[in-house]
Amino acid sequence: MVLVQVALAAALLAIGALHLAWACGSTWPRADRAALAALVIGRPVLPGPIACAAVALVFFVGTALVGSLGHLSGTLATMAHGATLAMAAVFALRGGWGFLEARVRREIVGTPYAVWNVRLYSPLCVGLAALAVVAGASS
Repeated sequence: MVLVQVALAAALLAIGALHLAWACGSTWPRADRAALAALVIGRPVLPGPIACAAVALVFFVGTALVGSLGHLSGTLATMAHGATLAMAAVFALRGGWGFLEARVRREIVGTPYAVWNVRLYSPLCVGLAALAVVAGASS
C-alpha cells in the first residue's frame, strides 16, 4: 500500500507544482495565456494568480495528507482517513463530470479542452480517486 500512497502523493505534488507555476505566470505547456486557457479550462481567460495558487495549495495539502497516512493514531488517523475518502469522492465527481461536460457546455465541443478532458483530465481524476480509495482504506 505504500506504493499507492507514494504514487498518489507524487501525482498530487506534480499537479500542485503545475498550478503554482501557472500562478507565477508560466504558460507551460502552451505559448501564451489564451492558448493555455483554451487547453486547461475551455474558456478564453485563465483564472488569476490567487485562484491558481489556492488550487496549488489544495493539492499540496492533499500531498501532505496522503503522506501522513499510516503515521497518525486516534482521532487524527480517523480524520486523515475520512479526508482521503472525501478526496476520492471529489476526484471521482470531477472525473465523471468531465466525461459528460461537453453535453452540458456545448461551446467546448471540438476544442482542445474537450479533447484533453476526455483523454487525460477525466481519466486522471478517476485514477486519482481509485488511488485515494485504496490509500484511505489501507490506512
